[in-house]
Amino acid sequence: MDKDFVAERQNPSKLFEQAENVAKCGDFQDAVNLYSQVIAKACNSRGNAYLELRNYDPAIADFTKAIELDSKDAFAYYNRGVAYYGKKDYRKAIEDYTKAIELEPKDASAYYNRGKAYIKKQKYDQAIQDYTQAITLNPKDAEVYNNRGLAYHKLQNYTQAILDYTKAIEIDPKKCLYYNNRGSVYSGLQNYTQAIEDFTKAIELDPKYACAYSNRAVAYGKLKNYNQAIADFTKTIELDPKDACAYNNRGYPYYELKNYDQAIADYTKAIELEPKDASAYYNRGNAYIELKDYNQAIADYTKAIALNSKDAFVYFCRGSVYVNLKNYNQAIEDLKKAIEIDPHYAKAYSSYALAYYRKEDYNRAKKYAKKACDLGECEFWNELNR
Repeated sequence: MDKDFVAERQNPSKLFEQAENVAKCGDFQDAVNLYSQVIAKACNSRGNAYLELRNYDPAIADFTKAIELDSKDAFAYYNRGVAYYGKKDYRKAIEDYTKAIELEPKDASAYYNRGKAYIKKQKYDQAIQDYTQAITLNPKDAEVYNNRGLAYHKLQNYTQAILDYTKAIEIDPKKCLYYNNRGSVYSGLQNYTQAIEDFTKAIELDPKYACAYSNRAVAYGKLKNYNQAIADFTKTIELDPKDACAYNNRGYPYYELKNYDQAIADYTKAIELEPKDASAYYNRGNAYIELKDYNQAIADYTKAIALNSKDAFVYFCRGSVYVNLKNYNQAIEDLKKAIEIDPHYAKAYSSYALAYYRKEDYNRAKKYAKKACDLGECEFWNELNR
């Protein structure tokens, strides 16, 4: 749940008692105003209960009624913003948090929550501004530093992201999330040793933190410590047996260790769990290539293309298999498509040239081999000119 509103609220029962007394004295207009405040407080309270139940529509209705009765009620705007955020209507959430800030400009939690909504809208600069203001108002809140770190990370400002995560850790050194997030930045900077230290600390704090095992496994893989990577991905799967990504990722170290059958088993499991993940089909196709099962590789590349027709590399891989199978026409079609998607794909031009060469179309072969060389892939061009 989002951070609690900090403004003090008057006790509704005292308000009601005051309204009763005013009515008894015959001051009915003042009584009406007080009863309206009582109703507004009741709407706020019931809206909060709906929020706890994640029943957002009636919560919004209650907060809207409270605002109608008292347009200066910052609390109602704030909580309606929470409800809109829960419904993933981030634009309306931002509008309500903004109104709450206008009414209560020293409320750190409203800035914090508006920053979260800006993150969802991918407006990272605005999010950073809000988190910075929240920190100014409440400099001891570790969560705000963590979220500002996320925004800096999204903007690839890795230095500032690390500083913010480090500050969050200083304030709350027992929060595993902060170590995991800082480790992710170190991984992005290819400082895998430091990343592993952070992921390990996160795991020490929470031995059932699947995400940290998965992230540490990726870092171990980058360091070519494939057995440790497998161990960590296996732990991830133990903690979350339906994590398709973990199976897909564990296939990679098995592949690098040339255990292609196990890699295929993992990719197959990933596909069972997430049949629309193009990368799992692509990865399994690569493993089938190593086992020289070219037809199955083509079938997997074809499925990957059906799921993601904008990936030049998969067209290149399937085209290269067709070259090896001497199906040059199909190879040319795939490699041409790869080049259309990525006009600077040097290896695709080289294989394109090879396919034409095998078809004895030497003019086109030389033309595309020269293009490949111009892009930095000169091996076939040099062979043609020996």
